[in-house]
Amino acid sequence: MLLRIAISQFRPCKGDLEETLSRVEHVLARVKALETAPDVVVFPETALTGYFLEGGVREHAVGAHALLEQLAVGARMVIPVGDFYQELKVITRTSDGFDERSVIPVRFVPMTGEIERQSP
Repeated sequence: MLLRIAISQFRPCKGDLEETLSRVEHVLARVKALETAPDVVVFPETALTGYFLEGGVREHAVGAHALLEQLAVGARMVIPVGDFYQELKVITRTSDGFDERSVIPVRFVPMTGEIERQSP
């Protein structure tokens, strides 16, 4: 089976979830209009908060349950679930709830800052 993946690079609106979701919706509309739409669209890890390495994530973090409630019927969310050892799960919104399936085991790799320490 061929899996088509699209990687989105866009500018989130820092701390403004509603505006950022509007921008995500615009990206997804463009993807849907493609002649051959991808099976998966990947967004940056902190795409919804707009915060990257600056801190402030906790103040604007949105939990997976809040995001699931916003999914339209037929939409999917792909997320890692667990602590250090995780499973990559695909959760699909159905007309009567959610369908959840595990895809593969994954592992959280914390950022150590080693590269920055080695840079001249």
